[in-house]
Amino acid sequence: MWAGLRAGFPLGYAQPAINAEHPVPRYFIDTDDGDLMIVDDEGHDLPNLTAARRAANKVLPEMAREKIQDDDRRTLYARVRAEDGTDVYTATLSLVGKWNIKPPVD
Repeated sequence: MWAGLRAGFPLGYAQPAINAEHPVPRYFIDTDDGDLMIVDDEGHDLPNLTAARRAANKVLPEMAREKIQDDDRRTLYARVRAEDGTDVYTATLSLVGKWNIKPPVD
């Protein structure tokens, strides 16, 4: 799993305090790098949908740094699911590279 999610929380987020009267929603962030799909079965306590969207968007650049170094085409996905399984947000990051000269032979 990507480093931003390994600790249990996306990059830049700490676990919020849980109020018994207003529990913090749990969101699940699934990722797919074209080679490996990871289904989040632990989830993240995030205060709202905006925070869940930000968490999904933050994980994509990290995935890109690890996966697109030798590719000219790659599409990365992060999907946010609510506790009830509803898909609430999907983020996609695509790389499309094209040689404008004869590609080098390495």
